[in-house]
Amino acid sequence: AVVSTQSGHYGRGRRYRLFVGFLEGTMIHPVDAPVEFEISIGEYGNKFASTTLPAPSTTQPTNPVYDGSHYYYLPWGQTKPCVMLNSQWEDVMFRIESLNLICRTIDRLEGHLKDVKYLMRAKAPLAESAGKL
Repeated sequence: AVVSTQSGHYGRGRRYRLFVGFLEGTMIHPVDAPVEFEISIGEYGNKFASTTLPAPSTTQPTNPVYDGSHYYYLPWGQTKPCVMLNSQWEDVMFRIESLNLICRTIDRLEGHLKDVKYLMRAKAPLAESAGKL
């Protein structure tokens, strides 16, 4: 979900929302404390960051269970933890669109250059060569 907003002195910004679902937590080394996973994008979601608002970006702390062999796993069963993280970034679409246009043009020119080199090596007639491009 992308929503346009104002982003301070940097100009127009966009809000982004990241959804993360955890399927399993396996092959965990032995620990004596509950395990939790934290999702962050830059400072957003980082529990220790002081420049952004706090966000619920961690899974519930869960005690690992021994698998009977070598490792521990998180007993999530059929209930998989999900985390949602909101962040806001400067709108740079105008830069990305221009860059994508330039990259596509370069790719097309390189492809046509390969075709011309192939036709020159094959010593194809000029009219036939122009028609294939």
